[in-house]
Amino acid sequence: MPARSHIAPVQRSNSESSSERAVVSGSRMTKGKPMGKINHGRVLLGGLAAGVVYNIGEATLNYAVIGKDVEEMTKKFNLPEMGSDFIAKATVIMFLVGIVTVYLYAAIRPRFGPGVKTAVCAGLFVWFFSFFYMNFFNNMMGFFPTGATWLAIGWELVQSVLAAIVGAWVYKEV
Repeated sequence: MPARSHIAPVQRSNSESSSERAVVSGSRMTKGKPMGKINHGRVLLGGLAAGVVYNIGEATLNYAVIGKDVEEMTKKFNLPEMGSDFIAKATVIMFLVGIVTVYLYAAIRPRFGPGVKTAVCAGLFVWFFSFFYMNFFNNMMGFFPTGATWLAIGWELVQSVLAAIVGAWVYKEV
């Protein structure tokens, strides 16, 4: 005996025209309207704005807030000081994280709707899979002290949410 599907068939009213049915069946919909396409130019612009927030936040965190812990860690593991080459690469990476944050916002926007709530969701997702994960495992492996780790995790949570909100504010759909 074949398995029964738990998915109910779509019920259409008799008042729907054939063109309305074509739109429903031929494209993705959100709240009864076709979803817009992702505006890649605005993703880039919003991502750069989010990247500014990430870069300011990371520079402040790693130099002013937990700078002594970072310095101790580099000495403990005999690592070179963070010179201009490191700073340049880290800056580029943070701009890329900003672009990814806004791209994620644009991708989930049709499902969750435009606005701060959706930006917060995108920021939390990026924070968890970038900052929380990295800091937590670096602490578990003994690379960084617990107090500084939790400070960084909290700092980067706020930073990620703010970056996502700034990037979402810049982003507009086509």
